[in-house]
Amino acid sequence: MEQSSRFLLTDLPPEVIHSIVSYINEPNDLFHTMLMCKALTAPCIRELWTHPLLSTYDDLQGIIKILNSDHCIMPYHKIIRRLKLDRLGKEITDEDLIKIAKCTSLDYVHMPLCQNIKGHGLQCILVRNSKISHLDLTDGMNIKCESLSYIGRCTELLTLTLTRCINLDDNTLYGIVSKCPNLRRLDVKGCDLITWRSIEAVTRLCPLLKSFSFGNIQFSLPAEMLETILIRLTTLRELNLSLIRSLSNQTLSNLPVGVTFRKLRIIDLSGCSDLSDQGVLHIVQSAPCLSRVSLGKCNLTDKGLSYLSKLASELHLVSLAHCTAITDEGVNVLVRSCTRIRYLDFTSCIHLTDNCVRSISELPKLRRLGLVRCGRITDTSLYFLRRRTFAENTLERLHLSYCERLSIPGLLELLNCAPRLRHISLTGIPAFMRRDIIKFSRTSLDGLTQHQRQLFCVIIGEEVKALRNYLQTISMPTGPFGISFDNDVEMFPPFAPNNFQGGFADEQESDPAEGTRLQLLY
Repeated sequence: MEQSSRFLLTDLPPEVIHSIVSYINEPNDLFHTMLMCKALTAPCIRELWTHPLLSTYDDLQGIIKILNSDHCIMPYHKIIRRLKLDRLGKEITDEDLIKIAKCTSLDYVHMPLCQNIKGHGLQCILVRNSKISHLDLTDGMNIKCESLSYIGRCTELLTLTLTRCINLDDNTLYGIVSKCPNLRRLDVKGCDLITWRSIEAVTRLCPLLKSFSFGNIQFSLPAEMLETILIRLTTLRELNLSLIRSLSNQTLSNLPVGVTFRKLRIIDLSGCSDLSDQGVLHIVQSAPCLSRVSLGKCNLTDKGLSYLSKLASELHLVSLAHCTAITDEGVNVLVRSCTRIRYLDFTSCIHLTDNCVRSISELPKLRRLGLVRCGRITDTSLYFLRRRTFAENTLERLHLSYCERLSIPGLLELLNCAPRLRHISLTGIPAFMRRDIIKFSRTSLDGLTQHQRQLFCVIIGEEVKALRNYLQTISMPTGPFGISFDNDVEMFPPFAPNNFQGGFADEQESDPAEGTRLQLLY
């Protein structure tokens, strides 16, 4: 009689067990899996420690204590590969980094907003981890040039973000890129000491760049510089030139006629105030496959939108914030030609009315819409946005702050027909300054004045559903939408439209998966 064969977990090859464990995402699940049997202990510990969760400064101190202990049962300093310190930026010091530098296998270091870092701690990490492929030092305003030059030791670097590292100069940037020829993403926005000479060196020494951002810098962009960038960087997909005051129609007119850059998919020219309709035409002709375009604060009219509409089905995201000359007519032309648009930002486009929202509502894949400070928008727009069936409504985020003509019945009509809506901003709208509605809002952002905090109303996640359920319970079958509400609820704060003050356009959201390229949409 044959014995029944038994298959044990320990019979699996180690690499298979590691692969299985890698599908467990939650730290608590990994912890409980680790306790099941010895075969799973080591793989789970590796998974937990490869990317340690650092939510508070105490978490970081706990990691440091273990790394510097003489009684470690595992080589934790070799296991940790990803260091994400974005939640601890203002608390981290160079002394902390010196202790973390005991790690020798880091390949991902993400520490934006580390304003207390001057450099010697960073130097220790870079000296002992030459295989780092991702480094983010956003807002490292106090990091000295000498310390930044150590980045060149990481010759396998693929992604480098030095946004607003104000001590970065031409010589330091040249030294970095000359030793990191495999860079794929480079961001040096707001680095005022660099000039076009180092930008030219980047295009020559890093031919594999896919994303290049150097906006918000002070130097005057030479007329031929944009042509040089696009011709040399043949794999470039994303270009950020925001807030470069010297960028004008004349600069774009120097692009070679008849040559198209089809790999360029994303361009950000927001804040280039000298750029007008003719510049948009040059962009569209030179990069006909653009899917994301940001032209906020450019000097555009409806004619510029008609040029933009030539991108047709390629266009997915458009930001036209503060383009105050555009009207319903231009928006209608744009959305009827570009039917695959998913994200639209019309912040402070003061001439837009409900008429253009009618066309916008017909976009089959619309996910995010910004109408902040569009003062002519009324409940009719909310009615248009809810016209599609419950299953077809794809709207996820809606920014309506300071649209003072909106009311609660109109909002409820939309909420009842938008199952995917997970973010709605209602800041500064008189009808929603009620204590029973404000309670659903997230906490206000740091850096706001007392008045701005009182007007703040941004509802996200499950609170959107909770607000809808609450409004349904207090509604009555009368009013312009067949619904009315009790108006005896206390207003908060005491509100008078003629005494209304603004203060900020909208709330900035951060999404690690997408990044923060556009203030409203990302």
